[in-house]
Amino acid sequence: MEARLHILVVTTLFNKAKMNLACATMNFAAAKLLLEKAKIILATKNPILQKQKP
Repeated sequence: MEARLHILVVTTLFNKAKMNLACATMNFAAAKLLLEKAKIILATKNPILQKQKP
């Protein structure tokens, strides 16, 4: 009985870790997207950056 409970706890912790990893990956992707958006906004608003573009 104790061993089964231990396996359940480990499995639960593992699943939590997997979810946290998925969340972190999504947050990272969202942050990258926001960074790209910010770059585009800066490039369109800032004439100095526009001149640097080929």
